[in-house]
Amino acid sequence: KNDGLDVTDRIVLRWSARDADVNAALTEHAALISGEVLAVEYGPGEAVAGAPEHADAELGLRFWLSRA
Repeated sequence: KNDGLDVTDRIVLRWSARDADVNAALTEHAALISGEVLAVEYGPGEAVAGAPEHADAELGLRFWLSRA
């Protein structure tokens, strides 16, 4: 909601994680995660142009969401 997205929007989700275990989990469960959030594009990478960054310092995870 804070990013201006609606629950029915298809999104692009990019993420970056410092921890190898977090990277492995996000990769292993890619189909489940992308299906749950309606992502038409999902994977590791850098910021989606114009998308706000979200972060969890404890996990060392950064991610970006934008409307597809």
